[in-house]
Amino acid sequence: MTVLALVLKPSHNRLLRALSKPADRIRGVITGLRGYCFAVLLLMLVWPLSTYVIPDMERYVMLGWLALAWGDGLAGLIGPSPAEAATVPWNRYKTWWGYLACLVGILAAYLVAFAVPWPGLVAGDWHCGLVCGGITALIISFLESCNLRVDDNYIVGLGTPLLALGLGGWLS
Repeated sequence: MTVLALVLKPSHNRLLRALSKPADRIRGVITGLRGYCFAVLLLMLVWPLSTYVIPDMERYVMLGWLALAWGDGLAGLIGPSPAEAATVPWNRYKTWWGYLACLVGILAAYLVAFAVPWPGLVAGDWHCGLVCGGITALIISFLESCNLRVDDNYIVGLGTPLLALGLGGWLS
């Protein structure tokens, strides 16, 4: 996957040009795909080590991956270009639709990771899931829509489980 991310260039075909960000078209590389692959690689490396450190860490790794796929993915798909929709006040390149889509995607990822019973793992409380998941989704979707120097794939994919881990211990 990482090799594919290094080879893909928006200039190679019309579909990639249409899907890529304007800054990526200028650079000639789809940078978000690299960040996505690296965030997933870090989550996969943490997975085997995590069970010895934190109980139920599988859920946090799952949350990071789902938040990256659903939260950041929906923000990119549903958030129209800033020329077509109202932008958030703190970033003229991100829209309200993308912000809300990211929020819903991260909240859904949190509920699937923690409130659904998985083999060998007991389901958490829905009330705590909504509170902790809602706070996590609000903070991470805000950070995803900010104009930061850090790729939003790292913020969503790695920041979501770290924030949920901190909030989970604080709220329980």
